[in-house]
Amino acid sequence: MRPASAAATPLLRAAAAALAAWAVVRATGLERGGRLAIPVSFTPYVPPLGIAVTAAAVRRGRPGSAAVAGASTAALAVAVLPRALRRDRCAGPAAGLPLRIGVANLLLGHASPEAVVALVCSERIDVLVTPELTPRAVTRLGVAGLGRLLPHHVLAPAAGGEGNGVWSRWALRPSGAAAGYPVGPHVAVQMPGAGDVEVVAAHPAPPKAVHVRSGEWAAGLRALPRPRPGRRWILAGDLNATLDHALLREVLAGGWTDAAAAVGAGLRPTWGPLAAGRAWPAVVAIDHVLVDDTVAVRSVAVRRLAGSDHRAIVAELVVPSSAVSVPAPR
Repeated sequence: MRPASAAATPLLRAAAAALAAWAVVRATGLERGGRLAIPVSFTPYVPPLGIAVTAAAVRRGRPGSAAVAGASTAALAVAVLPRALRRDRCAGPAAGLPLRIGVANLLLGHASPEAVVALVCSERIDVLVTPELTPRAVTRLGVAGLGRLLPHHVLAPAAGGEGNGVWSRWALRPSGAAAGYPVGPHVAVQMPGAGDVEVVAAHPAPPKAVHVRSGEWAAGLRALPRPRPGRRWILAGDLNATLDHALLREVLAGGWTDAAAAVGAGLRPTWGPLAAGRAWPAVVAIDHVLVDDTVAVRSVAVRRLAGSDHRAIVAELVVPSSAVSVPAPR
């Protein structure tokens, strides 16, 4: 019978190799094709495991495994931890007009309309984006009184998960795509004192096998627009990607800032399985509010939403007044 330390050696080597492979995938974006997209979503949980593997290798006197595991863990921690740290200077100006925007995935219209209305009331939401909006959900939300709180809207309901909508306290007008999948509606919210604020709703396909094989998951993320100079821009929705996905990081590199990461809330998960009507703990952060560099972020909160497998997110933003000019298009 082999000693316990000898039996542990292959396991430590395998664990160290797995950590190294994970770090390589995360650093290089090998999940772009989609097959590794779901595992990569769980990257924030890997550094604590890496610390345990590194400590075990040190205790067992396996310096090679300890070095590989330690280096891989450090690389993953460097990628993940900044999301939990509030930046000294958040996106945009420090002063301006407050705007509270929410994202509430309705789970094919099954989310409680009363819960949505209560969320808008308690969080004083000015603009609400509702992925997975169905025609029946529009009716139920109307009966529950959402229209009294947010009377202006541009909606693109659909029977499947392709529907979406933007509801607003202030007047708005269509400013771009009206479809809800993967991008739209796109509206200009006429915010008092700030002028037009461009709000783009989005809901790319999830990285399920069917969407991976067709390339729809990657195509949906690549379809997300970049903010253009001359306006104030916000993009919000269920993006079906975390900040560990290279495709979403490429979107951010086009001029967006993730609101949650800007205020140290980037590790708060927003989606978890729903089984037998019971919401289990959320596990990954796939719902996002993105802002351009004219808009500041004060806070981001994650709230339960009865009947949905998503948590609602609410971002408190600061939009410069109309007296403050923004860069004009070139």
